[in-house]
Amino acid sequence: VTGAPTSEFGLKNALWHHADLLDGLAAAGFEFDGVDFWAVERLGAVDGNRLTVGKAEFETVVLPNLEHMDVGALERVAAFCRTGGRVVATRRLPDLAPGEKSEAETSRLRRALLEMFGESPQPGVWHACGRGGAVLAAEDRAGALLASVVSPQIRFDGKPLEVGFVHRRADGRDIFFLANVGTEEARFGIEIPGKARRLEAWDAKSGEIRELASAGGRAEIRLSARGSVFIVAGGKTPDAKPPEAARPAAPDRVIPVQPEWSLRFQGVGAPPDIRLRELVSWTEIPEGRFFSGLGIYSGTFEWRGELPAKAVLAFDQIREAAKIRLNGISLGTLYAPPLEIDAAAALKPGVNRLEVIAANLPLNRFLGLPDRDLEPLRARFGNRFPDPQEKKVVGGPAPSGLIGPVRLLVFDRR
Repeated sequence: VTGAPTSEFGLKNALWHHADLLDGLAAAGFEFDGVDFWAVERLGAVDGNRLTVGKAEFETVVLPNLEHMDVGALERVAAFCRTGGRVVATRRLPDLAPGEKSEAETSRLRRALLEMFGESPQPGVWHACGRGGAVLAAEDRAGALLASVVSPQIRFDGKPLEVGFVHRRADGRDIFFLANVGTEEARFGIEIPGKARRLEAWDAKSGEIRELASAGGRAEIRLSARGSVFIVAGGKTPDAKPPEAARPAAPDRVIPVQPEWSLRFQGVGAPPDIRLRELVSWTEIPEGRFFSGLGIYSGTFEWRGELPAKAVLAFDQIREAAKIRLNGISLGTLYAPPLEIDAAAALKPGVNRLEVIAANLPLNRFLGLPDRDLEPLRARFGNRFPDPQEKKVVGGPAPSGLIGPVRLLVFDRR
């Protein structure tokens, strides 16, 4: 990691204070987990070229800049390496036993290291150990060195740092969960090593299972901001849909939806009903600045002419989640970009009634409550209760409700 001081935790800080080792492993297509010395020594077992710890199986062990290590755990790792496993140590070798250990125990530790890494380990050069091998590596090179001798679980082409993955196997299928934690759409390629297999995309939100257009276990992935998907490699799911036809990159028409909105609030301390021409944050409404709850928007717009092949309602901002109804028909819930929802099935000629039920964060109500009087506690127990800092850290209430324009994206082509 950078080692630099940090302010309040957040995604940007987390990505900036990155770890070369972990980022390199993920970029090279390897998932990882943390295991302590006790678990390796007491629960670990060597099974061919696998180290099993409980129900988990590992084909590589990484010793991340360790100075000390329990001798029993290291000897278990050496046995794993001997039978075909791979061991990577970063920066240095853990050649000291922790605590006040005997000289004999320290000697055992160093003998195991000698067997795995050789007498004079050269950074970046694998040393044979039985059927396996070990290497001393710089942290930013560990992933690439490992990929040179072990097939990655998945290969990426152009994956952004904001996209992470988890890999599991079940019933002969490989299951990958991909998540984009960034604020921009992510497009990248994937390849599942091994036999060319059928790939499916499983959408956890809609429940839809769709075959991916793929060749040789390769496919192009498109993840919306804050979006996620399960990629499943293996057999065919009976009700899987065929690959989705590409939607036109741009709509044929963009129609502003600009009714005079009626906004009704529900919740503790709800502000009075209001009417809005422009959609602004509740924090800009004096009575709604510190309100947390529901805001129910309703308004009408008119559709003239033939109904389109596809119509999508697009919202500029929804803070933080909203249920969408058109002409009494539920279209679904939006809470992550892209803030778009298919409206073709509910759109009708003439007057259309749009209703949006939005919910914001409870933070705003907390910020609006008076500070608790701590003096009685201090008088009884002493000055052990400093003034809370949460309100100072947050700064102000979070934007809430529908903000900005609403549009109807129209696709005329069938």
